[in-house]
Amino acid sequence: ADTEAYARRIAATIPEADVRARYEQRRSQFTTPEQRTLDQVIVPDEAKAADAARRLNGGEAAAVVALAVGGTHVAHTNVTRDSFPDRALVQTAFDLPVGATSSPVRGLSWSVLRVVSAVPETTQAFAEVRDGLAREMAAREVRTRAAASGAEGGGLSVAGVGGMSGP
Repeated sequence: ADTEAYARRIAATIPEADVRARYEQRRSQFTTPEQRTLDQVIVPDEAKAADAARRLNGGEAAAVVALAVGGTHVAHTNVTRDSFPDRALVQTAFDLPVGATSSPVRGLSWSVLRVVSAVPETTQAFAEVRDGLAREMAAREVRTRAAASGAEGGGLSVAGVGGMSGP
């Protein structure tokens, strides 16, 4: 028997509402979180952080500012809310618009952040993943039917029947 053809026939019988429900259950697998590239100037006290913010707002490069105020420059590239290293600064880092500089903020130490760029969160549309999800559900149904028949695969093989993964 042609397993792919069989799986396609089964996929065609899966109710759209069931496929959509599976999509909603697994939405996070089809989502790429917002990413930001930021400059962070870390300094020992609030006064130096205020000076750093003033200089950054004046257009100076973050590495130059850090050196001038006795701090450290850290360039964060494509960080997400979950991957940003200083949990206390996440809200500030992701609330600022691109190009903006924060006021002094206290996290693990005093810091000033400048948002260099941002890539918004994206989610694959249901229509983009619908067929793959239906094939995955069909493959599961084929395995269930084969197991229920008690026939060591019953002549059915699910090898190569479409699985689905996130982005």
